[in-house]
Amino acid sequence: MIRRMNLAVVTAAALLLPLAVLADPYSDLAKAHAAFQALKSWHAVEHFSNGRTITLDFLAPDRWRIQPMPDITELLIGTNVYMVRDGKSMKLPVNGGMISNMIQRASEQPLDPSVKQTARDLGTKTVNGRTAHGYSYATHGMDVTMYLSPDLLPIQEIVKNGSMTTTIDYSNFNAPIRIAP
Repeated sequence: MIRRMNLAVVTAAALLLPLAVLADPYSDLAKAHAAFQALKSWHAVEHFSNGRTITLDFLAPDRWRIQPMPDITELLIGTNVYMVRDGKSMKLPVNGGMISNMIQRASEQPLDPSVKQTARDLGTKTVNGRTAHGYSYATHGMDVTMYLSPDLLPIQEIVKNGSMTTTIDYSNFNAPIRIAP
């Protein structure tokens, strides 16, 4: 009986091993990219190596809350830009259409095909208390390390661009978020 179980385990491992060897990090990253684009909302905190921190919230299809400093919040709602300071909201005379279009185009872009040449599977690791699968790749002159949850959503992204390193922690996927001036 034990011999049969051992044989079954060895056979299963032999059958599954080629799948692990043929795993395609680029395909996983492309699926993760598509899953992220399909989200209705998310929260992120960007930690820059110069000590600066920015908080971002996104609500589909076109609402952003950006907090570049503790006492200032910027809102991008469609083509309108607002600044909130000391609890007071002020519409800025800036047409956010160009900014909104730029963000929209960037968020709708497919994963850069050049990533395919550099995508690497880093295996599993615990990140922010969660089990994550790591991937690394290079794109547009930046080195990126991405840690994904089992449902292929980002837990953390580390972007190295020259001497600047940005660590982005993601959370609150599809959570109810209100972004209003």
